[in-house]
Amino acid sequence: MDSQVTQTLPCFCGATEFKVVKRVRTDFVQKRRAFTEAHIVRCRQCGLLRTSPTPVTGDDADFYAVESVSEGPRANPELWRAFARDILDQLARYCSTGKLLDIGCNVGVLVHEAKRRGFDAVGLDLNADAVAYGTRHFGVDLRCEAVQDHAGEALYDAIVMNHTIEHIHDLRDLLRSVRRLLKPNGVFLAICPNAEGGIPRLLNVLNKRKRGRGSAWFWYGYLPEEHVWQFGPASLRRVLDECDMKVLEVSARQNMYWGATQNSGLRFAAMDLLWRSFARLNLGDNLVAWARPNVRSS
Repeated sequence: MDSQVTQTLPCFCGATEFKVVKRVRTDFVQKRRAFTEAHIVRCRQCGLLRTSPTPVTGDDADFYAVESVSEGPRANPELWRAFARDILDQLARYCSTGKLLDIGCNVGVLVHEAKRRGFDAVGLDLNADAVAYGTRHFGVDLRCEAVQDHAGEALYDAIVMNHTIEHIHDLRDLLRSVRRLLKPNGVFLAICPNAEGGIPRLLNVLNKRKRGRGSAWFWYGYLPEEHVWQFGPASLRRVLDECDMKVLEVSARQNMYWGATQNSGLRFAAMDLLWRSFARLNLGDNLVAWARPNVRSS
């Protein structure tokens, strides 16, 4: 087995044996200026997908201490406002008021939109530049701080992690902090790519072709230079369950549109039709999970 493949984080379940299920082509990765080779591997014990070799991202403040991380929200703020409003609409299924914490808040667009809806909102991010920009530009409460260092207990009615949980090496430590900070009836909203959705499944089939249309298309949701974990609906539910969170619902009826916003109108329309078809089958490439802390009996 390739030595680089073996340099990967043990699975969430603790197992170290895995099977390579997708070899990310070198030219895919080089376009992203990342490492020379990556694989998507499946745990032989519990089935959870992850990236090999493991990227150093979510637990490393230095990785996010660059301005480029926040280029998207700065360059197209209205698009990101629309995303934020959609997230708050999703949250409103179970919580529409109170204190809110956004973990991985970037420049604070979601925090700003939440305050507009009446939340008492706070954001945490490891990118000091993004935090400084958002604090200055939006006038919201953003802090350059890891959630594990955020003091207090039972503070928040809602905690949101939008495309952040897949970056974190130690999920148990992260979710322990989330549970500590949530009120007993608080809601945790986790959003991340769905590596078992219709789009990645289709692309994985097309990628097996040596040439021709689709053979070189890459699912942006893998992001192998940043994403430690590649969740599906069942594996995300299992991780939350095992971290003492009561899962209320997991949905894959959405798609990650921002991955195709640079495509032409006609091509985007065709992709959108396909996306919507998968989403109706609960096979969208965007996962949304709602959970509450499990109430321990005395």
